[in-house]
Amino acid sequence: SSDDQRSRQSSSNDSRSQALQAFIVRLMKSKRLLTHSQISDSIMTFDFPFPPTSSLIIDALESLISKGILEKDLPS
Repeated sequence: SSDDQRSRQSSSNDSRSQALQAFIVRLMKSKRLLTHSQISDSIMTFDFPFPPTSSLIIDALESLISKGILEKDLPS
C-alpha cells in the first residue's frame, strides 16, 4: 500500500544518509579541511550503490554539523 511504500522509501533514505555521513566522516578525518564542492566531488567519484543527490549530500552535511561532528567554517 501507499503507507508501506513511504515507509520503505523513508528507510532507504535513512540508510543512504547514514552511508553518506559515514563516508564524509572518513573523508574529513583524512583531509581535515574541505570545501562543500570538494566534499561533493569526492562523493560523486566514489562508487556508491545508489546515486547520491545534492539534497542527500546537503542533508548528510547538515546532520553532521547539527550533531557537532563537523564544523562549518564561516568566512571572517
